[in-house]
Amino acid sequence: MSNELRTTAVGFVFSLLLCGCGASLVTSTRGTRGAEVGVVKYLNQGMGAVIDSRRQSALELMQRDCGGAYEIVWERSFAEAIHYRLMGPDLRDYGSATENQDYWYIGYVCEHQRSSARR
Repeated sequence: MSNELRTTAVGFVFSLLLCGCGASLVTSTRGTRGAEVGVVKYLNQGMGAVIDSRRQSALELMQRDCGGAYEIVWERSFAEAIHYRLMGPDLRDYGSATENQDYWYIGYVCEHQRSSARR
């Protein structure tokens, strides 16, 4: 295998690792009325089954963060620019690329916190 082909293969594997195979907690904090609120995101691209798995991961993350029930209060798509730089094993720069990736954001509030904040 040539060095250039090996570098391309390593770059491809590295980009797969960066693909966002699960959900990420963006923020989780106590709001102004005492309710615990948060935002999670997941990569909203790829095969349907993979996207469904990422969404399930996001739902589980919200449940874990809240310690139980939560209510989704908003959802929206947001494109993020991802910049890649390809380097060879000899640390030569093989170029760079920028690509937009579509992420799905979900805002939520924890149910047990929400009910206690209303009192």
